[in-house]
Amino acid sequence: PFRSNEERTLAYDNASLDLEWLPLFEKRVVVQSVTLRGLQMRVDNSDDLLLLLGGIRIDKGAGEAPAPESETAPSEWATSVQTLTLEDIDLTYKDRNVNITTSIDSLVLHDLTQWRHDRPARLTISGSINNAPLRLNAELLPYAERPSYKGKIKLDQFALEALSGYVKDVFSEFSGRLSLESDFDVEQDNQILKIQHEGE
Repeated sequence: PFRSNEERTLAYDNASLDLEWLPLFEKRVVVQSVTLRGLQMRVDNSDDLLLLLGGIRIDKGAGEAPAPESETAPSEWATSVQTLTLEDIDLTYKDRNVNITTSIDSLVLHDLTQWRHDRPARLTISGSINNAPLRLNAELLPYAERPSYKGKIKLDQFALEALSGYVKDVFSEFSGRLSLESDFDVEQDNQILKIQHEGE
């Protein structure tokens, strides 16, 4: 595990990857399964010049490559993830305005395949944000001609005080509880997002 000032900033229990080798000859990366369990990671973005990502220091001003003079050809490689599983994940993010802890009991992504444009991937998430329970069940079409995402999301009693730092210049006091239970349908048409939702 990584440590910063005697505080553990990055650790995990186990990780596994199952990759198919034959599709590599066809410039396709096919991941049968990826599993990550017991991840604990802290992200500190409170410094203007330095990002701490799991205890790894990243200089925000370094490494910015100049824009290419001409557009490069799109990559011929394509990817597919058959199953991605995250379990028992704890992520803590902080900057000058917010401190948020996200816990993921279970995240499962199935059938995300770049060359199957019209076959939806399935995503389920069970966890919490600052101890407010979160559930998501969705179908994703990120590679379609018009990418779309639809499903159901439920968030229960999220304390808005956690976001008060972002709106302090507008609201002197910002508090309350946010609960959401909604069916959503999002479609992307070039740079335009069309969002429909029905629920509370």
